[in-house]
This record gives sequence, C-alpha cells and structure tokens, in this order.
Amino acid sequence: GLTWWVDPDAWQVADHRVGDTPVLPGTGALALAAVAAGDEGPLELSGVRWLRPLHADTAQQVRIDTDGPRLTLRRGDTDIATATVRPSTEPPSRLPLDALADHCPRIRPGAELYARFDAAGLHYGPAFRVVDEVRVGDGEALGRLTGTDRPSWSTLVDVAALDGAIQVASVLAGDGELLLPFAAARVVVRPADGPPAWAHVRRTPDGLTVLLAGEDGRELARIEGLVARPAPTGPQTNARPPVSVLVPHWTEAD
Repeated sequence: GLTWWVDPDAWQVADHRVGDTPVLPGTGALALAAVAAGDEGPLELSGVRWLRPLHADTAQQVRIDTDGPRLTLRRGDTDIATATVRPSTEPPSRLPLDALADHCPRIRPGAELYARFDAAGLHYGPAFRVVDEVRVGDGEALGRLTGTDRPSWSTLVDVAALDGAIQVASVLAGDGELLLPFAAARVVVRPADGPPAWAHVRRTPDGLTVLLAGEDGRELARIEGLVARPAPTGPQTNARPPVSVLVPHWTEAD
C-alpha cells in the first residue's frame, strides 16, 4: 500500500494537540484514505472507525493497506483507522442558509469555542482555528468558517475545514463530559469549487450529521451517523473537564 511519513512539524498534527502531544486528527485519516483511493471524487467512505490514536511527537511512518474497497490506515502492525471507499454518484445538497440562521438564533463567537477546547486540554493552533462564529438552535448549529489556504494532503478532504465542521458540533454536547468521536456511518467528500464557508450540524436518531458547504451553501462534504462516547478515564483525564466538547480526536477501540 501507499506509505507516508507524518512529521511532527506538519501543520496537520503540529496545530492539533491533545495536552502537549501532536495527534493526527480524524479528518487527516480521511484525507489519506481519499489519496489512496485516487483523490478523485466524489467519494463515499462508509463504516468509518477511528481505532487508535496516532501520536506524532516523533516522525511516524504510516501506510494504507487495501482489501477490495476496504482501506486500513496502519502504523506497523497497529490499525489506526479503517473505512470502505467507493465512488459516489449522489448529487450534492444545498444548505438553506437563511432558514438555518432563523432556526439557530443564539450566537456564540469562535473565540469562546476555542477557550473551551483549551480548558479541556485540546489545543488547536492557527491552522485549525477556522470557526469564526456559531449560531445555535434546538438540536442543530450553523458555523461560519474562515477559509484555509495551507497545502493539504488531499484535494478532496480539507483537513482543517472538515475538522472545524466537527468542532461546531461541540455546542450540542451536554455539560460536564468530554466526548470523543469514534465512528461514522458514512462520509461523502466532493471536489470544491471554492473555499469552505459554512458548517451545519444536527442531531439525528443515529448520531450527528455534519455538513460542510461553500459560500453559496453547496455541499462539499458530509458526515452521517457520527457517534461519540465519553473519553476514557486515565492519568490525563482523571479530572472532569469544566466544559463538554465533541472534538475530532481518537479513542481506543474496545
């Protein structure tokens, strides 16, 4: 399979830290999977599981192994993430931005969001601080994003913007618990005709649906059935965080 070196100075990990440790974001794994699948879209990734964290405090060699359409990101003999990747023929949706703004009347600045992440020990550097403002409604939220212009691994997956869309979901989390995504039923990524500008998140019976869109509301990426669970208790998480967040981080598989 394809191999990469993930360097600790790469912005994809240097600006995404858990405590003091650079960690590959879940969207980074999606980007590598898209590249391994040809990086031409639209693509659908189904049965996504983030199985183990990839700590990048030193350079890490990773590879994508394939078994038919099933792709697995590995470091040595350790599985990091896995998904089934196929072309998608589904047409893009379009966000009704005016209606969503009406449905989400409560406004919270992005700076407040990042202060909460910092308090929980999740530190985003400049590359990942892409949420300018979040409007909050009943079971849904609409985030205004700033454009990203850093070189990326994939032309289909904007690692920082899609991560930012998941960051918006933090406003829907309950109080007093740190929640970490570990699975998604389906992810669709599409070629972009402009920078990402909006992120819409809503609760569903199957988890969260996260949609990343351009300035005109046209869908650029979608995550369906995003499921989170409480962070495990350990030396770095033995104190209950002062806020509850849903973040694009990794959690150990059962």
